Amino acid sequence: MKTVFLRNILLALCITTNAIVAQTESKQFEKTQNEIINLINLPNPTFNPDIIQKPMTSEAIADLGFDQVYKNSPQKFTTRDGKQLFSYVYKTESNTTIILLHGILSSSYLMNKTAGLLKEATNSEVVALDFRGHGQSEGTPGDVDYINQYADDLEDVRARYFTGRAFDGDIEPPVYKVDNQSYISYGKALTVMLALRDLIGEKKVNKVIRTITDRNRNTNKLSVTTIELLDEIYKVTPTEYLILIDDWFKKVITYDIGIKNYSYKVLANGNYQVSIQVKANRYITMDSGETNKISINEPIKIGVFTKHPSKVKDDNSILYYNSSNIDKEFTEIKIIVNKKPSYVSIDPYGTRSDNNLVDNTRKLQK
Repeated sequence: MKTVFLRNILLALCITTNAIVAQTESKQFEKTQNEIINLINLPNPTFNPDIIQKPMTSEAIADLGFDQVYKNSPQKFTTRDGKQLFSYVYKTESNTTIILLHGILSSSYLMNKTAGLLKEATNSEVVALDFRGHGQSEGTPGDVDYINQYADDLEDVRARYFTGRAFDGDIEPPVYKVDNQSYISYGKALTVMLALRDLIGEKKVNKVIRTITDRNRNTNKLSVTTIELLDEIYKVTPTEYLILIDDWFKKVITYDIGIKNYSYKVLANGNYQVSIQVKANRYITMDSGETNKISINEPIKIGVFTKHPSKVKDDNSILYYNSSNIDKEFTEIKIIVNKKPSYVSIDPYGTRSDNNLVDNTRKLQK
C-alpha cells in the first residue's frame, strides 16, 4: 500500500514536471522523465527482520553524537497491546502539556533542542514521544499492525492524565471545576463523557448538547457553564444513576479494573461459553490529596470479540457487547456466544479513568 501511494506521488510529479520542463529544455525534460520512470519501476523494498526487530539501545543512540542541551526525564507509557512507548519529559510547573512527535525514522532523542526551546517559549511541559518501532519504544521498526495504530497509541497516551496529576502542583479539581488543567480537559473530561454515553445512551447525550446549543445559539459570549450542562444531564438521567453522575463530574474518581481469570469452552449445541473473573476497585481523591478506596456499584461494558478490540472495524467482529453491573471487587461472569471467541474485555474503549489498561483485555484460551 505504501509503495502504491509513493508511485502515485511520483506519477503526479512526472506529469507536473513534464508540463514545466517541456517549456524550457527538451534534453532536461527527457532526463527528468527517465529518472522518475526509473523510480516508479523500482521493486518493492524488503527488510531483514533479523536486523530491525529490536529498537536502538540507549548506548547506540548516544553514539549518534547529538548534544542533549536541555534536561529531561525518561518516562514510558503502556499501550493497549502491551507495548512500551518511550518518551523524554521536559518538566515545568504548568497546566499545559505539549506532546511533541517526530517524523519517520527519527526519534525523541533528536528533538532535544526543539523540545527545550518549545518549553521555554510556551512555558509548557513538553513530552517528546517515540512512536512504536522508533527510538527506544518497543515495536517493529518502520511497521504497524494496522493503519490507525499510531493514532491508537496516542489515544493510549491519554494516560498522560495520570502523569499530569503527579506533576500538577495543586490538588486536582473535579471535572466540572476544571480551570486550564489540560490533562483533565482533554483526558478525563473525554473519559467521563464516554462513560455518560454508555450510561444513558448517545441520543440523550445529543439531546443535552442540542438543548444547550439552541438556548445559546444567538449569544456571542462564552456564557455556558458546567452547572448548566449538569442540570440538563440530570433531566435525562434515570434517578438511580444521579449519584453516579455526581461522582464522575463533582468528585475525583479513579478506577482499577481488569480481568483476572478467563477461559472458554464449547457447549453441546455448538455455542461457546466464556467465563471470566472481573476485578474492579474504585478510588476517591480527597481535598487533602489523599486517595481512599470506596465501594463500586455501576454498569460497565464487557465485550467478547473475534479480534482485538482495537482492530474492530464493524459489528461482525463483536460477539457480545453489553453492560454488566459491577458491585464488588471480584465478580464471576459467564457469557454465551455463537462463534469462537478470541478476546474478552472489560471497558474495552476506555470509559473509566483507569491507569492500567493492559489487563482490561485478554486473549482467550480453552
